[in-house]
Amino acid sequence: YKMVISIPSTKGQLAKLLSYMSKYHIYILSINYGRQKDSYIQYCDIEFEINNSNINEVKKIIEKKVKIIEFFYKKDAYNN
Repeated sequence: YKMVISIPSTKGQLAKLLSYMSKYHIYILSINYGRQKDSYIQYCDIEFEINNSNINEVKKIIEKKVKIIEFFYKKDAYNN
């Protein structure tokens, strides 16, 4: 899966999210977090794997902690 989320630009927010995601056995593949000095809200791209193929269930898990801007299933390059 790949998602774009908005997260408060305060100390430890990304760490809290990643800790929460680990409780659901989510494996993080990549994170792109571009912090801007004067902005309260930051946007973050996260690619991850989870052993759950129901996109709505996975999205609901994440939405409990952060606001999702984009969320989609990223087809594995090896499964053509």
